[in-house]
Amino acid sequence: LIWGRGLFCGWICPFGTFQDLIYKITKIIKLNKYDIPDYIHHKLVFTKYVILILMITTSFYITGNNLLINIEPFETIFIHKFNTSTILILWSFTIFIFIFFIERGFCRYLCPTGAGLALASQFQVINWLVPNNKSCRSKSCLACNPHCPTKAIKEDGSINSKECIQCLSCQIIYNDKNIECINKTNKSSIKNKIILGSK
Repeated sequence: LIWGRGLFCGWICPFGTFQDLIYKITKIIKLNKYDIPDYIHHKLVFTKYVILILMITTSFYITGNNLLINIEPFETIFIHKFNTSTILILWSFTIFIFIFFIERGFCRYLCPTGAGLALASQFQVINWLVPNNKSCRSKSCLACNPHCPTKAIKEDGSINSKECIQCLSCQIIYNDKNIECINKTNKSSIKNKIILGSK
């Protein structure tokens, strides 16, 4: 409620750390990540909310082991060391393959904890991230469209707090005066304004 979803998802969540480690490995071995198109991404993000609702509603009716509780495979992999049900083992391998090709894929589309925190983040008190409200809107411009692991940066440069994990990657780019907008004639670019203003 104070800092938003990113406090846990970006800095505390152990499975989020595991996904970041996988991302670094794929960069070392130069494995290309699959970039889900925006029109599909904007629909898939609601999957985690459906899972959260199902988890809450089924908890009132299921007295035994609710498999939805174990949808995050961290416990299966690191606590039980795959010494658990076949279904959970297969699910863990499926998620592992998924996040191997889609950066922070579990956080984006499947994590019920992230969904609950995203709903709470709508009321966050402190929103300290600076958006790029003067983006040139070019997908190929690093200055105005920096890499975001959860695709939380909108086309207009604003940041979707419900999807943001506060990794600070965009903030580093926005504050780096050595990174210029590729559309130098576009005066609306925040990077052009910074570069020109410093001369």
